Amino acid sequence: MLLTLDLLAAKRLPRTVLPCLDDPALKATFNVTVTAPQGLTLLANTPAAGAATAAVGADGLNATVVAFQPSPVMSAYQLALAVGYLVATNATSSSR
Repeated sequence: MLLTLDLLAAKRLPRTVLPCLDDPALKATFNVTVTAPQGLTLLANTPAAGAATAAVGADGLNATVVAFQPSPVMSAYQLALAVGYLVATNATSSSR
């Protein structure tokens, strides 16, 4: 799981999001829906199934709500979620 640097300062923070049990018998599928401030990019292990804008909080700020497709069966530590001001880039290299 990808978290901001502030959140990573607490070494065990990912375990506050969900139990991280490394046991083959405890693999599961994950249904992830994320609400974040509008303008941020949201990514996960699976493609987005749908997105919407919603007013959240007492001040009614606009947020983006993204529901992702269910994940394949996997361990909890493999769940990835990235939220932030992300920019896509393309690079090419020449081989000789």
